[in-house]
Amino acid sequence: MPEVSVILATYNRAKYLGRAIQSVLDQTYTDFELIIIDDGSTDNTDQVVGSFSDNRIKYIKHSTNKGAAAARNTGLEKAQGEYIAFQDSDDKWLPKKLERQINIFKNHSKQLGMVYSNRKSINMVDGRKIIYSPVSLRPKDGYIYNKFLRNLANKKWGIALVTVMIKSDCFNKIGYFDERLNRLIDTDLFIRLAQYYLFYHIDKSLINFSYKTPGAIGTNKLWEIQSLDLIFHKHKKNIQNTTISKLQYHLGYWYSIFKKYDKAKMYLKKAIRSGPFNFKYLFIYLLTKIGPGITSWLLRLKNRVEY
Repeated sequence: MPEVSVILATYNRAKYLGRAIQSVLDQTYTDFELIIIDDGSTDNTDQVVGSFSDNRIKYIKHSTNKGAAAARNTGLEKAQGEYIAFQDSDDKWLPKKLERQINIFKNHSKQLGMVYSNRKSINMVDGRKIIYSPVSLRPKDGYIYNKFLRNLANKKWGIALVTVMIKSDCFNKIGYFDERLNRLIDTDLFIRLAQYYLFYHIDKSLINFSYKTPGAIGTNKLWEIQSLDLIFHKHKKNIQNTTISKLQYHLGYWYSIFKKYDKAKMYLKKAIRSGPFNFKYLFIYLLTKIGPGITSWLLRLKNRVEY
């Protein structure tokens, strides 16, 4: 049995997949299996996988596209390792990623559930590469459940799934990925994990490039808001009142942009009741009264100017 199971879920990313696979095979730590879940791809993904000759690779293909959460859950069901790592089809690991993380697990508390690192990201904007290093959660170590909940309101999800390694036993307690979510499935998993286990942060990038490619799940903002809505209700009883009002405003604001005005007004009203002296909440609510198209256009313009 391998000590580490690497789960790589992919869907129509044949153009980038070979680079991701090679970065796993190039690891200095070699006691792993690489489980590739093809979530119903219609391109030449199978040919890309078949071009690699390595008995550590296991290839599973869904007959239809089931979504990222379901694909990764298939990987978890097949995994045999004591530790689980996740690779994305358009990302590249540095060679010592697994080695660094395994060494920390071996020399740390048994309550340690997850080790994660920084990453460097590349966004393609109008044909140009924008390279940046996303900021992770602070504090970064220990029991950070409450920190996660506060960061939901600040729109900072903090940790990328591609950077983490998780002890496989943890999934027996917290369950798998929530297949109701289209986005933020990793954030939801981390929040549930943080309720019971210690986190350890490596303050160094172990992911050389984390690419955001056109058509990727991470580019769908409406899915993000809908998923945040569900996560909010799952953990609402443990969220502080000040954070709740910020979350309600954030949801109302973005539902307005996407012209989901019934939900927008509902959340903005709740935000006003929770924070009656915050005039920003009242202003956005009044905007929704002046006309659907105008509200959405003004808020989109505001976001573009800020960006």
